[in-house]
Amino acid sequence: MFFLSQNEFTVRSALPQDVPVLCRWWNDGRVMEHAGFPRGISTTEESVARELSPKSSTHRLIIEVENTPIGEMCYRETEKNTAQIGIKICNPSFQNQGLGTKVLTSFCRNLFELYRFDKITLDTMLENKRAQHVYEKIGFVQTAIRPDCWKDQNGIPRTAIDYILLPENLKTENNPLTVRSALPDDIKQIEPLYALLFERMAELQPQFNRSANQESAFIRSLIMQEENEILLAQQGKQILGIAALMMTHTPPYPCFISHRYADLLDLVVTPSARGKGIGSKLLDSAKHWARLHNADYIELCALSNNHGAVRLYEREGFAECSKTFRAML
Repeated sequence: MFFLSQNEFTVRSALPQDVPVLCRWWNDGRVMEHAGFPRGISTTEESVARELSPKSSTHRLIIEVENTPIGEMCYRETEKNTAQIGIKICNPSFQNQGLGTKVLTSFCRNLFELYRFDKITLDTMLENKRAQHVYEKIGFVQTAIRPDCWKDQNGIPRTAIDYILLPENLKTENNPLTVRSALPDDIKQIEPLYALLFERMAELQPQFNRSANQESAFIRSLIMQEENEILLAQQGKQILGIAALMMTHTPPYPCFISHRYADLLDLVVTPSARGKGIGSKLLDSAKHWARLHNADYIELCALSNNHGAVRLYEREGFAECSKTFRAML
């Protein structure tokens, strides 16, 4: 799953529950006018759902503010190491506020740094001056103007402008804190964080825990499996913390009410970055991820004498629901 959270916005993969809002946007002429469809595209929810199929070559993304969809993005590989992208802020209340610039900048940085694209391309209509200003502001360069290259649904000839962005031209913000989905290339940076976690557990309860290294195969399984996730807190190129999640179900016994829930397996922040709200940011993103996966709740375990972690969890809305007792023999 594509998941990128930064300050006031989140960009994440479009999911089946997004079909109604995408259908509404695509049929709204006010939203689609700048794409050449002033009457919308008259699509159906069934057609939109097919667009979200894993077999589709286009990756559709949702832009959210405070967990509410306000726009969409997409990208696809048009040739080797070249991504073609699109973006629309569909809610008028969030237009002309600089949000599109921030979202697009972070998105392009991820495509370059994490997904290893060498070039990013897009196009827009000649009259869409606002979009052109945003693109050029972050480093896109015009490559072509295509006069009257097609007719819109009203039969009016439209002129398109093509843009390209190279990594060295991207104008980025000053290292904002970002929470994102981990990728296989991140495993080598995740392993030391697990070593820190296990070392801390050994300090707190040495009679039961010891320092160790997490298996790379386990980390990879969390990254690659659809209903597992490792979320990374990153600033610049430095990974400051992780939250590992797994979707699961209550045991299938008659005494349990059936629930689908997210198990927060591990949470760790590097010592130098503690006390800066990074743990809270990771927990917020973990809750968001769990809601997107239709979890009823999110659950975790903490060592009883890890007082700092317990305070963090209670401050972030977690409540004790059981206690584990142990008698030494």
